[in-house]
Amino acid sequence: MEGIFKRFTSHLSIARRRGRGLAITSGQDDDDSWIPFEPPIVTINSEVDSIDESQQADEQEESEELGLLFCLAKSWAWPAVSHRCETHPWEANATNKEGDSALHFAVFGKAPLDPVKSLLKVCPELVMVKNSHGQLPLHLACCYRSSSEVLEALVEVSPETAGIRDGMGFYPLHLLCDRGCRPASLQVLLQYPQG
Repeated sequence: MEGIFKRFTSHLSIARRRGRGLAITSGQDDDDSWIPFEPPIVTINSEVDSIDESQQADEQEESEELGLLFCLAKSWAWPAVSHRCETHPWEANATNKEGDSALHFAVFGKAPLDPVKSLLKVCPELVMVKNSHGQLPLHLACCYRSSSEVLEALVEVSPETAGIRDGMGFYPLHLLCDRGCRPASLQVLLQYPQG
């Protein structure tokens, strides 16, 4: 391994820092040969390795407990979420320890309209599920600037969600305006009573 490293360093010279990464060249002075270089992170600490293993075990247990639909939404696999809603609709009502549902993850991940509608079709009561922060899916949709079509789909199922405060006391309209909303999104929420 040491011989390979020596051979590698003889062909490449670490020349200077550019931004956060190192810049490496093939030994030439022209700027066209500069390549940003980020050194790999190597963990040798066995304590960190055991934490990673326990986290992986927790995630595996969560996926078995909550079902594939939840895991697909958590990993933002939107076409698969829509298909899984059709084939396994009973998986839609699962929530994790923090109270987040597949719909929470869908709006957090800025899912397109189809998977959101699929989730709402099989389990419309998901719009009223609060997570541990007191947030409905509508609150997250406003925080993460989901499309106006997604906002409308959420509010159509349960218009009263537009007037419910989250755990910090904010209405969905407050969160939407705070994040720099689009006019179409603002129009959707202004159609419904706020608190």
